[in-house]
Amino acid sequence: MPSFQQFFMHIEKVNKLHVERNSMMRYSIAATFAYFGWIFTHPDIAGSFQSYFLISAPIWLLPFGFNLFGWWRNRVLINTIQKHGEFLDYLLRQGMAERNYFQEYLESEDREHKGAHNTEVYWRAIVLISFVTAAGGILTDTLFLSDAIAAISK
Repeated sequence: MPSFQQFFMHIEKVNKLHVERNSMMRYSIAATFAYFGWIFTHPDIAGSFQSYFLISAPIWLLPFGFNLFGWWRNRVLINTIQKHGEFLDYLLRQGMAERNYFQEYLESEDREHKGAHNTEVYWRAIVLISFVTAAGGILTDTLFLSDAIAAISK
């Protein structure tokens, strides 16, 4: 296969990986806030298991687990994109010039604004937010919510 066909095939693959990465971010933020919003507006559901820590904790920790998986998946996508970038640079050097474009990109100051750093910060933040919210929910369920639900149901 001629190198220019490989080049465009890999460019298309990198674009698809970027779309997947952006979609994961968009859906994770919506799902996390929708899930916690639903749990907070339905305390009777979450509170009905307050005495059962083994049931209550997974209910609250579900978004944390999914976001942790999303963070891992983001790292896999970034590594895959980087490998495709290295191959694209190889194809460029073979077909056009001897400059190492990929290495210049990695060393450039604009690299931090290309998205890899931004997604890493996003995933760290959403994992932290979901963990803190889950921990607060578990503590609320186990410590305070049982009395509040008992008072409301009487």
